[in-house]
Amino acid sequence: MEFENYITGFTDGEGSFCVSFNRRSKMVTNIEVRPSFSISQHRRNLSVLREIRNYFGVGSIRFSKKDQNYKYEVRSINDLTKVIIPHFEKYRLKTSKKKRFSFIFKDL
Repeated sequence: MEFENYITGFTDGEGSFCVSFNRRSKMVTNIEVRPSFSISQHRRNLSVLREIRNYFGVGSIRFSKKDQNYKYEVRSINDLTKVIIPHFEKYRLKTSKKKRFSFIFKDL
């Protein structure tokens, strides 16, 4: 249970819950809605992202040229609903990210 709480605390400080909107002509509404969970870190902390990725067993780690950091990201709605959301419902966030998490994922 210690690592689970660590992940939640780490996310409170370094994580992000986001929804992006992209134009997609093949979609009925012409807009694709994509919720995501991510944590970005400098390469010196890449091992922490790998541990978190291994814990969850979903998502991927990639290098972001934009901010020169590595990013662990989960975008699959299935992975978000079956793995990420249950974790943060059990191991609750404490900062303002708690409100953002609830707003984004309440209807998934």
